[in-house]
Amino acid sequence: DNAALGGRELRLAGPNGVSNPLTVNVSDVPERLEPKPNNSADRAPWLELPVAVSGVIGGNAESDFFRFKAKAGEKRIFDVQANRFGSPLDATLVVLGPDGKELA
Repeated sequence: DNAALGGRELRLAGPNGVSNPLTVNVSDVPERLEPKPNNSADRAPWLELPVAVSGVIGGNAESDFFRFKAKAGEKRIFDVQANRFGSPLDATLVVLGPDGKELA
């Protein structure tokens, strides 16, 4: 409830020593697990923004799709944070319009 927002380092200590650090992100944005299946535009689940989505990439060149409502002129920030938490993921983020054409 009262935790400061941002990344926090977590370690466990036990009889055999202290673990390697794990970064935990404290956020004020609602979080949900990645709904599956979402590997094509026609299977893309609707998200209510703002939201953080946590998921796992299961293979090379995997694509995940999500839908959200937006109006012309609205500003939105999208961010993939995997590498900041130790993941080797080399992500590409693309925003498509309703017609499937790339917007950003």
